Amino acid sequence: MTEICEGLRAMSGKLNLLGLEKAPAKSTACDGMRNRDSKFFEDVYFRLVRHYQSVLSDCRTIGLTI
Repeated sequence: MTEICEGLRAMSGKLNLLGLEKAPAKSTACDGMRNRDSKFFEDVYFRLVRHYQSVLSDCRTIGLTI
């Protein structure tokens, strides 16, 4: 989570595209993720795979059902 929050702070100028004025504190981000169901992360993963499938190596998508 530290790396994610540091990355968000590094991109703070672009956070306004997400409707954020500043990067969330690490504790706030952790609190938000703590109660997430694993299905949430599965959905995010497969949406990203579908979105970037054209630039992903074929060996990364073998066996994925998307």
